[in-house]
Amino acid sequence: MGIEVRSLRSAELGNAAHVVIERDSGVAVVVDPVRDVGQYLDVANGESVELAWALETHVHNDFVSGARELVASAGARLGASGVAGLRYPYERLGDGDEIELGSWRLQVLATPGAHPRACRLRPRRSRRRASGTVLRWGTHGRHRGAH
Repeated sequence: MGIEVRSLRSAELGNAAHVVIERDSGVAVVVDPVRDVGQYLDVANGESVELAWALETHVHNDFVSGARELVASAGARLGASGVAGLRYPYERLGDGDEIELGSWRLQVLATPGAHPRACRLRPRRSRRRASGTVLRWGTHGRHRGAH
């Protein structure tokens, strides 16, 4: 079986987070979570999966991230670009690093275009990419230029 991506939109922010689910292993990751983490916990409970990671593809001041709340409430690991300069504990991800998601791997690709600390995630058995600023799975995202 493959992976499933659920995009959860935040209309008030003009943004979306993505829950990437790998059913065979019962694990999921949340990409660019917003502060209201209840929606991700609901998806995980409904799908009977563990939220293993909260991943930030572009740390910025557009919204308050829910990554630390997912660490506290679901025991997820927090990952972000190694050059993000976060002032709280996180796992520093660099270009080419891989995050295990069952039999899949999400490869980290440094993409410092619109934001100097941005990255994308590429499933190893797919050409689809997830990026918090420019690309969305199955949709078009907004791009507001350099931050």
